[in-house]
Amino acid sequence: MTENTGPRVLVVDDEKSIRFSLREFLAAEGYRVEVAADAAQALDAIGRHDFDVVVSDIVLPRTNGIDLLKSIRLAAPNAQVIMVTGDPTVNTATEALRHGALDYLTKPVNKSAILRSVGNAARLKKVDDERRRLEEENQRHRERLEQLVRERTRELEEALATVRRTQQEVIKQERLNALGQMVSGIAHDFNNVLMPIMGLPEFLLSNPERLDDREAVVGALRTMHTAARDAREIVRRLREFYRPGDALEVQPVRVQDLVTQVIELTQPAWRAQTQAGGKTVRIVTDLPAGPITVTANEFGMREVLTNLVLNAMDAIASEGRVTLAVAETEDGAAIRVSDTGCGMLEEVRRHCFEPFYSTKGEHGTGLGLSICHGIVQRHGGRIEVESEVGKGTTFSIFLPREPTDGARVVKRAKPAEPERSTGKLSILVVDDEAISRSLLRAFLQRAGHRVETAEEGREALKALAAADFDLVVTDRAMPGMGGDELARSIKQARPATRVIMLTGFGDLMKYQAEWPEGVDEILGKPVTPEELNRAIGAAMGRRHDSESQTKEGTERDA
Repeated sequence: MTENTGPRVLVVDDEKSIRFSLREFLAAEGYRVEVAADAAQALDAIGRHDFDVVVSDIVLPRTNGIDLLKSIRLAAPNAQVIMVTGDPTVNTATEALRHGALDYLTKPVNKSAILRSVGNAARLKKVDDERRRLEEENQRHRERLEQLVRERTRELEEALATVRRTQQEVIKQERLNALGQMVSGIAHDFNNVLMPIMGLPEFLLSNPERLDDREAVVGALRTMHTAARDAREIVRRLREFYRPGDALEVQPVRVQDLVTQVIELTQPAWRAQTQAGGKTVRIVTDLPAGPITVTANEFGMREVLTNLVLNAMDAIASEGRVTLAVAETEDGAAIRVSDTGCGMLEEVRRHCFEPFYSTKGEHGTGLGLSICHGIVQRHGGRIEVESEVGKGTTFSIFLPREPTDGARVVKRAKPAEPERSTGKLSILVVDDEAISRSLLRAFLQRAGHRVETAEEGREALKALAAADFDLVVTDRAMPGMGGDELARSIKQARPATRVIMLTGFGDLMKYQAEWPEGVDEILGKPVTPEELNRAIGAAMGRRHDSESQTKEGTERDA
């Protein structure tokens, strides 16, 4: 007889005939069957074997079937239990099901009923075992996966740390490269604006007879003054590197005047370039008579057009023409700079506005056109290029009458007059540069003030000890005692004396909110007489307000 290998079943009943009858029925169907006469025997058998199904009578000696069911749930929680009773009641049925019995049968139990119930229980046990096996296997896989994830995460963190260290080195190197490129680009622009500043005085000094032509001299001075203001703006452009995202300062600009200024400013550069290269280039303008005005940053747009004009000159090998044309559009103005030079390859045309993209080799920074593109975009405009090899290139700039909402605009207000007259003041100018002292003295004396000067802080304190001054205008970086220490000393000794710090670091100090103790106003070099007068008015106004508050407080105390 072949040994049964089917599910293992335990039959618990105190009636011997029932125990053995059920065993025969089940064994014939392939089950492995054991029997027990009471609860103690049943628990002993459960301790020795893993049973799939337990069939138990409810009425047992010493311990009833419900209590046995509770013990089975503790000893073999995965076994399926079928309760059998000859005296069925609602209470016993409820208790059996509440404590986890799968089925509840009444005696006498026929063969088909017991086989059907045990078969269902055995199949359910098999499914439940498979579920637990899969859960355990899944748990093992999950734990293994979590371990692999932890190991991989640790490896990635180590790799990321290495990448970050490498990235920092790369960023550091790129910053140095960018700084070098930026300095090169600024030097290029600075040299452009220095041309009329240096060239026109040399021309007038070498041709003294031209000094009698008042109109020509005034024109030359105006050109030099415009170039000097642009030079100051080029230096101030550095603030984009320490305070990015500043709002664009704009004012109404007549486009035709802008083009004329650019031609005058660039004339010394391109005339020297064409003569040295032995080439002939004509500048042609197409400017409508009626004024075309847009709201723009005058310096920024001059920088754009200067770059385009000089690039156009570079593109002409021996003989050609550069045309600057202005036209009114539906929403603003169009400015076109065209040349009859060598033109661009399509690949170059597509990439020409990208930073550091240059076809001039070591002589080019690749920043000029990208800066132009950025400036025009900040105005809410656009710049386009058309080019054909051997026929020339046209750059078209389209500017709206007013910058778009996304341009972050600040309208530059007209210089405001001081709210109150400062009167004639006694002013001490402190600067280690003789030219600066002389120029400031001239500005202030022209305004009617009494002026004395000192080269550095200690000399200034001696002057302050010997005489009363309403105001001190001081540089910051000076040998010996600098401006910061001087301002503190002045406020300690003479709280009513106002202090204006006039320094080349002025813009940087304002944008970084760096305000030294004792300083009432900060100005950046170079300064115009109008800017200096406004600062004096603001500083002296503060003294007036302070004195008024002190007087009111004294009167209240009295």
